[in-house]
Amino acid sequence: MADKKKDKVKAAPDGEAKKIILDYMKTQNRPFNAVMLFENLHGVVKKTQAVKLMADLAAAGKVVEKLKGKQKIYWATQEGLVIADAKGLAKLDKEIESLRTEKKSIAGELGEIGSRISSLNNALTNEEADAEIEKLTKENAELETKLTRLRGGAKLVSKADKDKAEKQYEHVRCMDVVKQVGEGAGKKDKEIMEEVELEGDDDAGVDLTAETRTAKRRKIGD
Repeated sequence: MADKKKDKVKAAPDGEAKKIILDYMKTQNRPFNAVMLFENLHGVVKKTQAVKLMADLAAAGKVVEKLKGKQKIYWATQEGLVIADAKGLAKLDKEIESLRTEKKSIAGELGEIGSRISSLNNALTNEEADAEIEKLTKENAELETKLTRLRGGAKLVSKADKDKAEKQYEHVRCMDVVKQVGEGAGKKDKEIMEEVELEGDDDAGVDLTAETRTAKRRKIGD
């Protein structure tokens, strides 16, 4: 309670309050009633004080009074107001147009920043990327187990060809994992490969043509 009393605005005396009211009405240059003026001045002028002083100003010809229903509306006279000439109006128009252009530019920048923030929020964190790699590695192991069962141990090719095919298959699966993780994390395949220290096709000694990749993926789908 003590804090509220301490923060309460002290109303100005009549002489000062009258000047405050008149200056404010000239600055705003629009109609007011006593209640609106009291609220806009945030307690500097009391409500009853505003009613009395606005009537006094009207009687002195400083403001115009008009009765609208049961309410009295007041606005400042045009006396003493600066009227802009054609040159001044042209300058104001130019300033307004400049502000509109600046506003449009700022709005565009805010849109770009919003898009970047949204993109960053949607990107995978390091922890999420690790979890995705672990998940896809597990799926890869399950597919390899299934493939082993399907092969049934039949020796259809030489050991060298089989080893080469196995190496190609494992590399293709590994690159698929890298691609999926890269898409989720918003990174290039090369960046993911460098992070996990994975060799590329040439480094791994694997020659994967378009036909080879297609064949391997078809075999996996079967």
